[in-house]
Amino acid sequence: MSRLRAVGAACAMLVVALASGCEPLEDERLDGGAGRGDTDGGAGGEGGAGGQGGAGGAGGAGGAGGQGGAGGAGGAGGAGGAGGAGGGPSCPVEHRPLGTRPVGFDGTVEFDVPEMTRSVTVVVTPADDAAVFPQRLEAGDGSVWFDADNPGEGLRTQGSGVHGNPYTLMVPDGSGRALVPGTWRMGLATNPAGDVTVDVYLKSACARPRARLPLVFWFAGVSVPATPLDAATAPTEPAFRNALAIVRQVYGDAGIDIADADVSYRDLTDVMDPATSAALAVVDSTDERDRLVAAVGGVDAPGVHVILIDEFAIPGQPQVGYSEGLPGPVAGAGGRHTAVVAGIKSLYDAGGTGESLGVTLAHEIGHHLGLFHTSEASGEGPLSHDPIPDTPMCTDLDADGLRGIEVCQEEDGPNVMFWAPQAFTPFSQEVPFSGALTPGQIAVLRSHPNVIEE
Repeated sequence: MSRLRAVGAACAMLVVALASGCEPLEDERLDGGAGRGDTDGGAGGEGGAGGQGGAGGAGGAGGAGGQGGAGGAGGAGGAGGAGGAGGGPSCPVEHRPLGTRPVGFDGTVEFDVPEMTRSVTVVVTPADDAAVFPQRLEAGDGSVWFDADNPGEGLRTQGSGVHGNPYTLMVPDGSGRALVPGTWRMGLATNPAGDVTVDVYLKSACARPRARLPLVFWFAGVSVPATPLDAATAPTEPAFRNALAIVRQVYGDAGIDIADADVSYRDLTDVMDPATSAALAVVDSTDERDRLVAAVGGVDAPGVHVILIDEFAIPGQPQVGYSEGLPGPVAGAGGRHTAVVAGIKSLYDAGGTGESLGVTLAHEIGHHLGLFHTSEASGEGPLSHDPIPDTPMCTDLDADGLRGIEVCQEEDGPNVMFWAPQAFTPFSQEVPFSGALTPGQIAVLRSHPNVIEE
């Protein structure tokens, strides 16, 4: 589950200015190749650019792209050439690195949003163990989308964790606000003060019938089921295969495919020593949880990274799954990213099917791609439910003052983003988990750069 941290009084205001109209430090396109991690080798890199189209007469077509390449630019008055087969995604994500900037002087982060942009994702990576918090977000038309002094109004967002994990903001958030072109301004705070690196990702507004989502699974000495679950055994272990099938069904129904070529398996011993990996199989503090996430954050593989442990044992924080970031940052773009963590021990249900694990993974991946709970367990007001108008919302409370399983099973209980979706498997309820996502939820998922449009 995700968390929201308050900004401490010791936070230092970030002051990063990028003058409107200035050229970005560099302009990159994310590859989107179906790589399978550092040890497995990618299944295809980004193709080279196609040739420049001939000048030709008005309306003449540009040159065609080479095999695996992008189409060449059109001649004078002509259309751009078609891209060659096997190249990057048809709906590209433009990466604008704004560089590393110090904090402690007056100013804001500024970035330009062009016309025909589907979504904007800003990733702010702090130095050392600092945490990053949003203070204010102004759109291209000057309207305020977020103000830390009124967190219950406007855009929902959260601060980062520690250990240098990035803070990520993605707009739009599904609330119905249209993305406004122009120069946007964002105020941030860090605690403690330090440098930050800012990256902006612009996803184009082109539409495709389907998209794909790479997943990278990491194993930390998992001892359940009877056969140890690791990178070698997971692809054929029946319960894990069923869990992955449930994730595929939930996202496939949303038009997001998770193909075999987009799933890779790694052991944490690839990034830490075996003794540390084994010790972190049971996470008994938030510090250990953050260390796990930070350990895989430097592995430059696209998609959502998922760490599987035995169980969480954090005092006072019962949980079976967790997403560092809501949304999480962009992976496979050269910067640090975060991960989803799930405890397997309590999720291998009595039937041994892995169904509860699959539901939990689908839920936490949803957080990582920008979805909040449809309804929180308790509380009132705008923060007790997600900002998406078409999601069902549980309004009744049980005798304990909670939005419990019994009172919500006819409302948003069967939605994968209900606060306790594991309760709605056939093992526990007459109303089974359906996982069905609403059009508004799907729009948010497909706005994230980790979801590759083709």
